[in-house]
Amino acid sequence: MALATTVLDEYRLSVESSNLDVAENRFAVYGAYATALKDRENLIPGYQEFITGRASAARTASIVVQQKFTPTSSATRSCVANTEEETTAYVTPSWTTIETGFMMVPAQNMGNYVSYQGQINNQMKGVERVFLEAVDTAVVTHLDANKTTTNAADGNPFTASGNSMMVLLADHDIYLNELHQIYMQNDYEISDMNVVASPRASSIFRQLYNQGIGNSSNTAYQFAGFNLAFTNNIVVSATNDIAVLYSMPVGTLAYLSWIDIDAKIGSTIGGVSEWTTTLLPKLGHEVGVYYTAACADKSALLTGLNRTKADSWEFSFDFTVISSYISAGAAPIFRACFHSV
Repeated sequence: MALATTVLDEYRLSVESSNLDVAENRFAVYGAYATALKDRENLIPGYQEFITGRASAARTASIVVQQKFTPTSSATRSCVANTEEETTAYVTPSWTTIETGFMMVPAQNMGNYVSYQGQINNQMKGVERVFLEAVDTAVVTHLDANKTTTNAADGNPFTASGNSMMVLLADHDIYLNELHQIYMQNDYEISDMNVVASPRASSIFRQLYNQGIGNSSNTAYQFAGFNLAFTNNIVVSATNDIAVLYSMPVGTLAYLSWIDIDAKIGSTIGGVSEWTTTLLPKLGHEVGVYYTAACADKSALLTGLNRTKADSWEFSFDFTVISSYISAGAAPIFRACFHSV
């Protein structure tokens, strides 16, 4: 027993040398947000000018739109001048502020298997995850709130119920092929389409896509011109529904973000508080950052830290989701429910 007192202490492999927590720190699929972010340049080519023009949270920022002009016609010419003119309007997006953040205690990382930078890196993943979940949910909410309530193709071939097209099991394989003609019946020109769907739709489309020309029934032809995206934030609640989808022509949807003034101009208070901006790569745009340092009692975290430095970061931005303006008739966003029978 001569070596009993000198046995090795417990061994800890550092977090940097393992990917064991890869599942714990995974990200979901945020297809609704990705679609709106990608499509913003198509719907609002001058979106950067619009964001700059907002200038402050107190300033109303609107976009001018022109309503469809439909002058009357007659079968005879006349000396009387026509006095009809178009109607214009403003679209004023509603902005939502979102913020989150975390605290760091540098002294706590001394003698710890998790380094200061390692803790920051992992906590930043949480920041991005919170933001992505929020904005993706917001896009889905917008799609549902702005889906068309008018459908000239009702029953041809999909019956509309509750402002959604009901796609029976037998019709799953023709849905994409029928979408263009459905939009044509609602006076939309044929164009590339964005489709945002719940996860189960991915398996349906994957099966159809792989039924190509070498199969007895070729269903792969209909996928050209469709940008398919998926998200867990679309709720599938009806008993017979297995998937819910939103379709829209490319150039229909936009997501915009705005950063507060102090973060933009880089305000500081005596080196204790600082405002700046940073790019969050998974989110895909910059956010405002507010940093502050203070002396704090953190002895509850670690004995002896009765007066230690505490670093705090807050990350924030305003965002809005916009879709094509429509004064009357069918809106460009169509909702469909894939049934199990």
